[in-house]
Amino acid sequence: VTDLRELQKKDADDAPSEEKGEEKKKGGNEKKDVPEEFKPDRVPGAILRARLDQNHFLTYGYGDGLDVLVISDYLFTPTQKGRVIATFEEESRLRVSGFIWEKMLNALPGQAYAWDDPSERGHVICFADDPAFRGYWEGLHRLYFNAILFGPSLAR
Repeated sequence: VTDLRELQKKDADDAPSEEKGEEKKKGGNEKKDVPEEFKPDRVPGAILRARLDQNHFLTYGYGDGLDVLVISDYLFTPTQKGRVIATFEEESRLRVSGFIWEKMLNALPGQAYAWDDPSERGHVICFADDPAFRGYWEGLHRLYFNAILFGPSLAR
C-alpha cells in the first residue's frame, strides 16, 4: 500500500538534519506514522474510468477501458515482477459519476486498479477495490471470473 508521500515524490531533504541522523542510527526500518496531510482520503463512492492492458488474460472480453466502482482510500504500487492490468485514467477523464475528494482525484490517475504478480506456480491477482462488492457492479464480473478461471490454468 502506498501513501501520498511516495506519489508526491517527497524526498528526505525536507526532513530536519537531526531526524536524518536519528533515522540512520535506527536503521530506517521502523514503521512511522504517516502525517495526516499525506494520508489518502477515503472515496465515499465513485465510478471511475480505468484503462486495460489488452494483452492479458484478465481482460478477455473487454475493450480498452472499463468503469470501476471505488469506495476506499487504497493506493497500490505493484511489485517489480508484477504486471499492471488496469490503471486509472488521467484526471480529466477519471470521474464518470459520484463524489471523489480533490486529493484523490489528483493521486489516482496512473495508479494500479488491477495487477498480476507471478508466484512460484501461478498468479496472485490483486484488485484495488472489491470487484464483486455486493454483487452490484456487473461490469466487473467478467474481470473477476477471468481471474478465477484463467489464473490457475495459464502457466507463466
